[in-house]
Amino acid sequence: RHLGVRLERQPTAEGIRVLEVVPGSRAEKAGIRPGDIIRAVDGKPVRDLETLHNLFQKPASHVVFTVGRDGRIVEVTVVFEE
Repeated sequence: RHLGVRLERQPTAEGIRVLEVVPGSRAEKAGIRPGDIIRAVDGKPVRDLETLHNLFQKPASHVVFTVGRDGRIVEVTVVFEE
């Protein structure tokens, strides 16, 4: 599974910062933006890239990302086509 983002390697205290979103990717379609900080996946906190990868790989038709954006918390649903 590919989300279509480039992430900062070193997490912040809040999560992992999105540096770039690939045009036409699942991330772009879901509304993830550069500068977003991925804080949780399906309600489970993300503290590092390994945790994010493991949470993202579970079999499901969609995954809900909780992101920090401009001082707010936003939930973004990424859908996987069959």
